[in-house]
Amino acid sequence: MGFLEAFLMGMAQGLTEFLPVSSSGHLALIENFFKLNSENLLFEVGVHIGTVLSIIVVYRKTIWNWVKDVFKFITSFKANDGAYLFSLVIVSALPAGLIGIFFKDYITAAFSSLLVVGICFLITGAVLFWTEKRVSGTADDELGELGELKDAREISYKQAFFIGIAQAIAILPGISRSGSTIAAALCLGVSRSTAAMFSFLMSIPVILGAGLLQLRELNGLNYLGLQHLLFSVLISFLFGLVGLLLILYFVKKAKLSTFSWYLWVLGVGSIAYYFIGG
Repeated sequence: MGFLEAFLMGMAQGLTEFLPVSSSGHLALIENFFKLNSENLLFEVGVHIGTVLSIIVVYRKTIWNWVKDVFKFITSFKANDGAYLFSLVIVSALPAGLIGIFFKDYITAAFSSLLVVGICFLITGAVLFWTEKRVSGTADDELGELGELKDAREISYKQAFFIGIAQAIAILPGISRSGSTIAAALCLGVSRSTAAMFSFLMSIPVILGAGLLQLRELNGLNYLGLQHLLFSVLISFLFGLVGLLLILYFVKKAKLSTFSWYLWVLGVGSIAYYFIGG
């Protein structure tokens, strides 16, 4: 693959990693429609790095305080907000880790089926629509400083585990990770600012883990490969910033269901293409 493919995949990953429309589903569509070969893992690694960098930039203040709190806990063993958030992230990562280990082959097969992708798009749209109807009337909840460490106290370990299950289900192409986790948090009674913050911070180890697993499979890196890698990082980072800021706006305004119509059209189109044009 060349720079065009890197741009397409970087743009798709960057925007849709955070918008509740499923990055994996869109990558599957791009690969099917444009006949791209995703076996070159450079692009996969690059887009994962880029999206994590966009989270770090937007939540830089919160993450910096988080790192300091965790370090303080390690050196003093005194509980604090950052250590509590870190433990919540670990709990939330367990379901995705288990599903990724035991159902890897089934998940890989799902990416090659536009029928599965289309059905999952429809499900994501329904979840977003139902969630906003269920938690309607909370649009005035302000995001403030994008969430603070102390806000994590609002989430229990039980809630974190259930949000983690939503994240694990989103491994399927077409099921949005951000949409599923934010919707799950809102339905569990978590405020909008905290739901958004936790959704994106808990995604860091999952995204990095996926990138590291793929990085292990790379067999050397030449100069051209390095250029492609850096380019895909840059594109996914820039579009990731746009996607992240957009989803924060839609979460704040209680307009997640806006994406339902797009997902339903995309889902029906994917299913139709599977039966007619596939």
